[in-house]
Formats: sequence, C-alpha cells, structure tokens
Amino acid sequence: MQAFAAALREPDLAQLRAIWAEPRFKWFSVFRRESGRTKWKFAAFKKAKALRWVEQQGGVPIRITEVRGGTSAPKAQGHSGFSYEGRWHGHRFQGKGDMLCQTPEIRVWSAAIAKPPS
Repeated sequence: MQAFAAALREPDLAQLRAIWAEPRFKWFSVFRRESGRTKWKFAAFKKAKALRWVEQQGGVPIRITEVRGGTSAPKAQGHSGFSYEGRWHGHRFQGKGDMLCQTPEIRVWSAAIAKPPS
C-alpha cells in the first residue's frame, strides 16, 4: 500500500502501471465532500485514463496513515477488500479498495477527501 501511495505522489507511472495490472484494473476514483455535497470528482474505469489524470495532477499528494484489511470476504480469485485513511494537502481522506494480495495489484481505489468545517 505504501508503494502505491509513493507511486501516486511522485508520480511513478511505471510503478502504477505494474500495480494497476490489466485486465484486473476496475476503477480509480477521487472525490471531495464539503458540507455533505460532492465538490469535484474524478473516476477512471480504464487504466490509461487514471494514469493520464495522475500525470496531469503532477502526482497525488497523499500520506496513508492507516490501512485495514478484510473489508470483504476473500474472493475465489485471491483478492480482498481494504479500507484506509490518511492526509491529502492537510485534509483528512479515507477510502476503500480491492486488491490481489499475492502480487500485489490494486483493482479498485476510491478516495474521499473531507474539507474540515469552517
């Protein structure tokens, strides 16, 4: 997980390509919530679109502080759900995903950034 976060921050597109291995990649999404409403959102259902967005952003400045595994029962294909928390430009973020643990390959990554109350 930390290698994935580091690859997003840099950005290290070669590392992201390896982690987002096809055909298992399903989606990558990020959204920001303010006062209970979504302010902006990005979702990619193709690896190439996710890579372009990360590159255009100049990286995604996340710091993961906690990861919890087993948010879903392990599937027959050897993948399992997880949840995580961290910081993004000083704001709290949290999310969930799905990964193949043996490789590791991240199939799904969804993050929500919370703007602190004013």
